[in-house]
Amino acid sequence: ALARPLRPYLDRDEDDMGGAIAVFLGVPEDEVAGQEFTHHQLLQDYDRPLGDGNNMFVSVSAHGDTDSAPPGDRAVMISTHTGLAEWEGLPDADYEVRKRAAGERLVGLARRVHPNLGERARVWDVGTPRSYERFAFRPRGAVGGAHQTPRNANQNAIPHSLGRPGLWLVGDSTWPGLGTVACALGSRIVADEVLKAARRTRRSR
Repeated sequence: ALARPLRPYLDRDEDDMGGAIAVFLGVPEDEVAGQEFTHHQLLQDYDRPLGDGNNMFVSVSAHGDTDSAPPGDRAVMISTHTGLAEWEGLPDADYEVRKRAAGERLVGLARRVHPNLGERARVWDVGTPRSYERFAFRPRGAVGGAHQTPRNANQNAIPHSLGRPGLWLVGDSTWPGLGTVACALGSRIVADEVLKAARRTRRSR
């Protein structure tokens, strides 16, 4: 039922898929102390392409949040975009070297805001597109929908409704997109449309 209306969007966006690298740390409290904010968005170089650490998010669990880390420790997640092709087809040994180097690079860049980050990490795990493919079942490890461009974003995004009664799409490549705020807004838009459709159905009976 979905193949025909969805196919033009899938074909259009096939070459625009991307992945992510994420570093998960468990560190002593003092490695992230002295910061007012628990979230940072960093850009290293305006003249270089985004991804692979040039832009990245650093998120730290709140002080006293013992659901995320034991008392005295904090959980840290660092994430950045990455391409898919460069992670595909790597022999296992080469993959491990690349993964380790990516993790060390991201932690090193995050030391702009947390200078001692990771020096005494109790947890240090790195996720790559291969991880997303294995554990989250994402084809090729792609996450976050297609890279947004004027031709596939906003009113050109995959619509919430593809014309199939009772089926609605939210998140990733729909408008307004992925992320907590965007998905909440997209869900609200869809909920409003579902209620309108239900009222029309009741009136027609």
